[in-house]
Amino acid sequence: MPTKPDKTYPEIWVVPAADQALAQEASRAVKQGTARRILPGLYTGNLDDPLEKIVRRNLYEVMGALYPGSVLSHRTAFLGGQPSGAHIYATYKYSRNITLTAGVVVHFTAGPGPRQDDIPLPHNAWMSSEPRMFLENMQISRPRMGIPAKTVSREEVEERLIRARDARGDAWLNELRDRAKIIAGQFGWEAEYQRLYKLIGRLLGTQKAKLKSPVARGRTDKFPFDIARVEAFDRLAAYLRTVPVRHFQEVAVSRQAIINEAFFEAYFSNFIEGTEFEVEEAKSFVLDGLPPKSRPEDAHDIIGTYQLIIDRRFRNQTPGQPGEFISLLQERHEILMRQRPAMHPGLFKEKPDRAGNTHFVEPELVRGTLHHGFLRRESIPDPSGRAAYMMFLVSEVHPFDDGNGRIARLFMNAELSAARLARVIIPTVYREDYLSGMRAITRNSDDAAYVRMLSHAQDFSRHLDFNEYGTALKQLESANAFDKSNNAKLVMPTIQS
Repeated sequence: MPTKPDKTYPEIWVVPAADQALAQEASRAVKQGTARRILPGLYTGNLDDPLEKIVRRNLYEVMGALYPGSVLSHRTAFLGGQPSGAHIYATYKYSRNITLTAGVVVHFTAGPGPRQDDIPLPHNAWMSSEPRMFLENMQISRPRMGIPAKTVSREEVEERLIRARDARGDAWLNELRDRAKIIAGQFGWEAEYQRLYKLIGRLLGTQKAKLKSPVARGRTDKFPFDIARVEAFDRLAAYLRTVPVRHFQEVAVSRQAIINEAFFEAYFSNFIEGTEFEVEEAKSFVLDGLPPKSRPEDAHDIIGTYQLIIDRRFRNQTPGQPGEFISLLQERHEILMRQRPAMHPGLFKEKPDRAGNTHFVEPELVRGTLHHGFLRRESIPDPSGRAAYMMFLVSEVHPFDDGNGRIARLFMNAELSAARLARVIIPTVYREDYLSGMRAITRNSDDAAYVRMLSHAQDFSRHLDFNEYGTALKQLESANAFDKSNNAKLVMPTIQS
């Protein structure tokens, strides 16, 4: 059996060259197999893990021990002190590339040592302060032979500034600029400071510097927008341009059929959002004109939705320009939420909102995101595709305090009615399928699942005979449309005799 070593050594064992006794002990330990040499003066008592892994997880201790006073800087500081692949960038008293072990290379740049406001790391290592890091990354460098550049790209700097400003506000940008000016004066980095000064001024609207990052341009655009959402709109539009969406011809043609269809669409659209009435009670205050027995505000939500569907001005009206789209959004929302003044009818939200883990578009970016999102609509030639796109656009931006889902479905169905295609009704039993489809596209970028969900709902809707209220009701009942249980499934409706 192997014998237990008389002495064990730490994972990182620093052996100063001046300590001859310790150096001799380290040499003996290596010969006896109780330690391994990483570099001159640096050993490890870990006999199992690869040296690269050992160095990476003890990076600060290695840097502090071998190169005291070195500062993790440039790209490495931008990444929070982590290597970029195999490469670490640091500022030291000389310029040199040093291989710590296979897979870990330190690129030293001769420059200033740590300042008082630089960040102290464990084991006497340092990292550039935030303003110093931004100045460093304003220097010009290029990648070479598979080695990344010492600095990150201009786009990355712009996006970091944007994200930080979103979290900390304009006052932080001003403070950053002031601190960077002091550092630049001490280090002689006037060129770097001028680049950073112009960039910050552009983000604050006081300079005319050209921005490279789409994120930064989106925030300083005439209509500032949420770039991640617009990228999602581009992705869905591209999918809808290449994948044919099934066409189902409209079924509600007569005046009575349109009335009945509008009622059931409004009823289910509100039920999805938690406005629950028995269908016969809803019929009494929507179709029969009787005052609601209870919950008048909830009742008006259904009435308002019904009015927007039945009114020919809205039923098949589709906007042609971004401004018209935004005005129509606000007009429809004002009608829908007229009895809920606390929900600011017709006005875009003023506070951020979320649903579960999904954060919707920030209030100051709503108008611009709607504007830029609508511009993609014209690139989708198929009306069914445009319908799916418009619902996603409105629901993803979530422009209002309440009523976003209902408004989104109204815009979808207006596109379908304008093309004389069947409108989409989302019955109660299909609610979880509907929400799953929405989550699939929002969280997982699964455009196909979203489109399949809508296509199935439209296929269901076009089987309904709305010419007589009683016939449509029986069909819906036979299809489990009103069922709220988790086990129930939507089935295609059948004609009742």
